[in-house]
Order: sequence, then C-alpha cells, then structure tokens
Amino acid sequence: MKNWSIFLLAVLAMPLSSCTQSADLRFRISVTIDDKGESRTFSRVWRFQLNEAPVPLAAPYSGQFTGEAVAMELAGRPTLYALTVSSARGGSLATLPEILFNPLVSGSVRRNDRIAMVRAISNMRGESRDLRCEPPEATICPRFVYLEDKNDPSTIHVVNPDDLPDIYKGAKIKRISVTIVNEKPEDSGVLVPAFQYSARLSRWYRSLESNDLRNLRPEAFREGM
Repeated sequence: MKNWSIFLLAVLAMPLSSCTQSADLRFRISVTIDDKGESRTFSRVWRFQLNEAPVPLAAPYSGQFTGEAVAMELAGRPTLYALTVSSARGGSLATLPEILFNPLVSGSVRRNDRIAMVRAISNMRGESRDLRCEPPEATICPRFVYLEDKNDPSTIHVVNPDDLPDIYKGAKIKRISVTIVNEKPEDSGVLVPAFQYSARLSRWYRSLESNDLRNLRPEAFREGM
C-alpha cells in the first residue's frame, strides 16, 4: 500500500504542462505612410503564444504577447508610434489575427477549439489583410501617438489618423496591414518613452480620467522584449 501511495504521489507531481496544448502565432503589422508623394512602409513583427491552462480554474487559456510599437521616424517631425493597444479604449492587439483570419479557417477545424484555430491561422504564412481604421473596425486598429519629449510620457498626444496630415505636415496613413509570418520579433533599437518614476509623472497619471487614451503604460510601446 505504501508503494502505491508513493507511485500515486509521483504521478500527481508530474508536470501538467506535458498534457497541455499550445499555439504560436507570428504576424507583421505594417503601416504605409504617404509623405508628400513619397510612400514609406514601417513594420514590426508581433508574436502571440496561446497556452491551454493546466488547471482551467479561472480561464481555459493563457496568452503571452511579444512585440514593440511600429515606430515611424519622419524627418523634422516627432516619431509617430502605432502602439500594441487598440485605437479605442481597449486592450492589447495580440488577438488581431484571430479577428481578421478566423473566417478563412477551414470548416474542419472546430470553432470552439481556440488552440486549433490559432494553429490554423499560423499556417497561413503570407496571407495578408488590410485594416480599415474607421468605425466599426477602429476598435481593432492600433492607437497612434507621438511625444513632444521622448523622455517625458506626460507629453504624449493621441493622433486620429484623419488628423495626421494637419499635424505631420501633409503626411497621411495610406495603408495598415497584417500579414502572417514565421519570423521572430526583434528590437528595432528605436527609443521608446522612458517611463521613469517621478513624483511629477505620478501626479500627472493621477490627474487623468480612467478612459483617457493617454493613460498608457510601457507595455503599449514594448512588451516581452
């Protein structure tokens, strides 16, 4: 009986992760800018890893996002960022491909099996979809911002794409696309805001309403890198 108890404890102690399913989805988000007749495309690779919870007490899945904002450096103007969060009040754009590409998944994949759906989408390498950043699609578009001072997050400005030509001396967003790829997210080396704690910055954050689109954290610019 004692040996059986030891065996049972050993089985229960085995890593549950070996029994769980996972999916790895990588996608490139590209923003094409028409800068006074010159077309320029800026892009970054984002990654979303979805794991089945070993013990789904609170939620059946857990997700991990890796990526950084698309930084657009235009001469004589502040760096424009397409963030990893949505243009409307909302969360991460990690699930963007699921929204865009789910309709293309074969009917043989069960719609209630999210792991299988994400795997199917990750196999659509080269498949691309454009985003229309106007209602109702705007909720799945990146939030565009710039900072007067990169070292001071309180100088952040949220930009409506329609207003960009007035703010950025004629530059306008021509296209935003999402493409399924098999590449790794890489650090572009572009400076992102320094979210260094200070009493002044803390006071500024407290002054913002909860739904203020400037109420951002470092993860909106770079996460998991």
